[in-house]
Amino acid sequence: MPIPSYTTDLTTISPCDSNSTPLTFTNIGTGADSTETDYFIQNTACVSKPFNITAGGIYVDNTTGITISSGQCYWAWYYFGCPNALLAEASGGLQALIGSSSGNYNLWDILGNDTYTYGGWRCIPIDPNNISADDAIGTPTATRQLFGVYCRTSAGISKGNPLGIDAMRYGRGELRVYNGSLADGRATFSGMASTNDNTSNRYGLFQAIDGGYLWQGLMILGYSAAVDFLDSNKNILVANTKKVQSDFNTIEIRNASSIVSWTGIQISSLGTTSKGNFLMTDNADVDLITCTFNDLGTFTFLSNATCTGTIFRRCNLITQSSAVFTDCTFDKTNDSTKALLSDNPGNISSSSFVSSGTKYAIELTNATAGNTYTFTGNTFTGYASSDGSTGNECIYNNSSGAVTLNINASDQIPTIRNGASASTAINRLVNITVTVKDESGSVVQNARVAVYKSSDMTELNNELTDSNGIATTTYNYTADTAVIIRVRKSSATPKYIAVQTSGTITNTGLTTTVTFVADSIAESTTSGTIAGDFTINTTTKTIRHVVGETPIYTAKELYTWLCDYFDDSGTMDDTLPMTAQTPTEFTLVNGWFMDDTSMQFINGGAIQTSGWTHPTNTTGIRILTLATITGVDDTDLGAVVAGVTTGDTGKLVDYNITLKKLWVRTDATDDDFNNTGETINVSGSPAGSMNGTAESSVTGETIWSNIFTLGTLVSGTTLDVYQNDSQITPFWSSGQIDILIKVMEASVEIDSGNITVLARKYSTLYDHYVIDASSGRNPVPLAAFADNNNETAEGTVGAYASITITFGHYSYDLLNGNGARDYDVEVNCGGHTILEIYEYLKYVTRTGSTTTLNGVNGEYHTTVGDIRLNYTGETSGPFVQGNAITSSAGGSGYIVSLIDNGTTGTLVIRNVHGTFADTNTLTSSGTTATINGMPESITQSKQAPFGTFAGGVFFGARGVKIYNMDGGDANNYSLLDSTNTPQDPPATVGLEVNGVKTGEEQITHDAVSGTGDGVFAVGNYLRGLTSSAVGTIRQIVDNTHTIVGEISGTFSATEVVKETTTGDSGGDTGDQATASAKTTKYVRCRIEAKAGGPLTEGDQIMNVEASTSYGSEGFYKATTTFSYTADQPVIIRARYRGYVPFETSGVIGSSGLTVTTIWQIDSNYRE
Repeated sequence: MPIPSYTTDLTTISPCDSNSTPLTFTNIGTGADSTETDYFIQNTACVSKPFNITAGGIYVDNTTGITISSGQCYWAWYYFGCPNALLAEASGGLQALIGSSSGNYNLWDILGNDTYTYGGWRCIPIDPNNISADDAIGTPTATRQLFGVYCRTSAGISKGNPLGIDAMRYGRGELRVYNGSLADGRATFSGMASTNDNTSNRYGLFQAIDGGYLWQGLMILGYSAAVDFLDSNKNILVANTKKVQSDFNTIEIRNASSIVSWTGIQISSLGTTSKGNFLMTDNADVDLITCTFNDLGTFTFLSNATCTGTIFRRCNLITQSSAVFTDCTFDKTNDSTKALLSDNPGNISSSSFVSSGTKYAIELTNATAGNTYTFTGNTFTGYASSDGSTGNECIYNNSSGAVTLNINASDQIPTIRNGASASTAINRLVNITVTVKDESGSVVQNARVAVYKSSDMTELNNELTDSNGIATTTYNYTADTAVIIRVRKSSATPKYIAVQTSGTITNTGLTTTVTFVADSIAESTTSGTIAGDFTINTTTKTIRHVVGETPIYTAKELYTWLCDYFDDSGTMDDTLPMTAQTPTEFTLVNGWFMDDTSMQFINGGAIQTSGWTHPTNTTGIRILTLATITGVDDTDLGAVVAGVTTGDTGKLVDYNITLKKLWVRTDATDDDFNNTGETINVSGSPAGSMNGTAESSVTGETIWSNIFTLGTLVSGTTLDVYQNDSQITPFWSSGQIDILIKVMEASVEIDSGNITVLARKYSTLYDHYVIDASSGRNPVPLAAFADNNNETAEGTVGAYASITITFGHYSYDLLNGNGARDYDVEVNCGGHTILEIYEYLKYVTRTGSTTTLNGVNGEYHTTVGDIRLNYTGETSGPFVQGNAITSSAGGSGYIVSLIDNGTTGTLVIRNVHGTFADTNTLTSSGTTATINGMPESITQSKQAPFGTFAGGVFFGARGVKIYNMDGGDANNYSLLDSTNTPQDPPATVGLEVNGVKTGEEQITHDAVSGTGDGVFAVGNYLRGLTSSAVGTIRQIVDNTHTIVGEISGTFSATEVVKETTTGDSGGDTGDQATASAKTTKYVRCRIEAKAGGPLTEGDQIMNVEASTSYGSEGFYKATTTFSYTADQPVIIRARYRGYVPFETSGVIGSSGLTVTTIWQIDSNYRE
């Protein structure tokens, strides 16, 4: 733009450079006017007049009338050299003159001895259209042709020409400023004054005075072109223009492209008629910085105006029109009702309002209705202290609508008057700022930050951090407020451990920094299928597996998914379900619940709970055990559980029909379901009653320990897992396992955390391992291999029915020179070979065994007992084998074997849990005693619980006694007695009595019809005792044993038998009977010592039935063993009624003795 231009609209009537040209001056009163060159204000001369009179003046005749439009003024410079001689202003001391013709003048009071004390030149505007004349001479008309000055004094002035006039003009008094730029120079106040004060101009509009400037008229900034006006630190006085309209003195900014920037400008009004207005006609760029306006008129701003640090002191109404006021002061407005008329209170900040006692600080216009504004940092002094309608409230909402003002918490709360249909809400806003950094101090972007009220979890913020690591919002402060701050980032790498912290919002807000720690445990990506297999219920705080049996997820995968799920905006209000302590140890926190079945689909790490204990956690978990349970299913999950008697309530999170248990999330601290017999309703219907014990309602934490096997297993091995002597139903596949097992419930360890894992696949060398799995991830080493000595089919071995196993104390002498020794179980081999015995004992301890051994399932049997101890001081005895027993140290178990010596003795105890120690008191069914010495642990035979087999020899486990094996194996075993002392048999030979082809079968037939007396009865029916006889049927009459008839032949228990009187098998006549019962009898065989050997004559060596079949012809034999030291002569006997007794002699040699019997029917024998 060009250089600044400063012009005016004033039109010269007379420059007063001469009293005769261009117009002639005329005197009123005596004393001739003259051209004055000694004192003047404009150019080089003025017109003056002597004044030795008390009234008179001078004027110039324009010869024609001058049109002075509305708003325009008559301007002239006035001078009187003796101001103290003037009459008072109101008395017409010095007056402006406008006349229509000679002798006809209107006069306006302008100065007097009371207002013109110091004299000097004064430029005074008169508005003849709007301001009535104070006086008149003659009868002036509307024609304005004469212009001059009139004066009244108290006495004539004797010297000189004291009355002077200069530069007579008319016009609005516009000082027009436009153009200017940084390059060409900006418009300034000094530039205005320089033009005004040029002696050729002396417009009287903006003149430099000591310390500043004196201004009057209309200052137009941006008159015909935009102005660039920049100035600072200037003082401007607004002239006391009395004979003008109120808007005469106005600063008007035109042209939207104008720039007006004032810093430190002070404008003060000297008068009250036109105090000086500020008017933005066009929306120019206006900046008023640290300016001061004293006693001015109205200010009308537009939206491009910015007032910073500016003071409006005793000014009239200020109209905002969206202008910005920052750090401004509105001091005692001179408006009739308010200091500031605001259409956008959001643009008013950090400003001060000082009341004049009866007016509003701010009135809100209709434009504010329905809007919310940030209105911060403003203060109010002297206004009404409470809302009302006194007219002195801080804010008058006259918008006819609702207005919300957000203020800082530290701000003063303004009082409000609401006009018709108006309402005002005041929010005291403070900033909540959370900065997120990592451990190195670097900011973290895209971390999810959520802030909640601690009292009710109202969400205050939920957003991602920006590139500066910051998440911020504002909050309506009413009082200090405790908050919970959650920061999470787990959806994308880098991932961090979630942080929850607390803080307090004060009247200065809340600013905090959260330091993230990198999450080294979470996987870099989340499983793509886990979300479909598990469900999350944030209402009941449960995580449940819902789909299929595979895949199995690691605990780390579960943790990764949960962290990912709960860092979304919609889940930040939920507590985090899981934390990680190590890559294999995790905790369900904040009371989150997972059920036992869901844990079957997790491996690779242990999981414990935190927050289940009630009432430590108001909504903790209680486990209710019922006497019976009915009507509960999955549709009840999340439903209300209620105690009918106590009124206690909660929500069902899990149930187990088999265990009769309900897992309930309590509703309140006192919901402890402490009535042990009350009825429990689920979904409003009875589910059962509490089981009547103190354990019917328990609470506490749970641990699922992780166990995993390693080592060697034979293909197809399904491992057995036992806890607290009970089998855990397998939910795993064959082979190595990696599973979670519950080892603590309700804060009580289950069997001290002990778990037994057994590899018992038949035909393998077994193994098992007992582990303390109280917590964490626990390896279970196993080594199970194929057993080359156990290759007989299960079905075959399982049919060895004659083998018996009996637990308890046995004293037995192997005749090995050690005397009778104590054993804790005996196995009657039933004549089987040692290998058959070994395989059978493997069979009954295999996985899937249905045999009960020593009080437990065979697959869980590991040894005769866990400990062996001595006791003393027995009372109320004796102890009883098989009974439960406890120790005063908390140990428990069952008595397997008892050696009772009165008040002392020895016990072998199985299924030991807890501690048995020296001096502990033992208690069992009323019997007590004291442990004497430390109990001895019994070493287990893991590969085969009863004993191993190698090189054709059976090596018995501790305390296992075997006997009655096949004679050929009489020496093929080695035992350990109850004290763990080896006991090998002496040289043993086998004894056998064979050749017995059948035993005796007795079949009873009842008579159906007949002609004879008595009934049919079958007695002494022998099948094939000899090679020729097949048996007989004898009719016994009236139980007299009188034989009526016989039939020879082979008969079964289901045949129909007919009467015969001839005795041959073909003559069946008469009555018939049907078999109703059949029993089998065996032949008893005995061997006794004769003189001539190491035994005493008559010593019994054998006395057993021939019950062992052999061969393919149905033959039976009796066997036993004999400890051979020298040849022993013997007598062998086999007897059965109805037959000739068999008896023979023999010698037991170093290879034993075998005898074959011969049977003959005794024809003399009768029943």
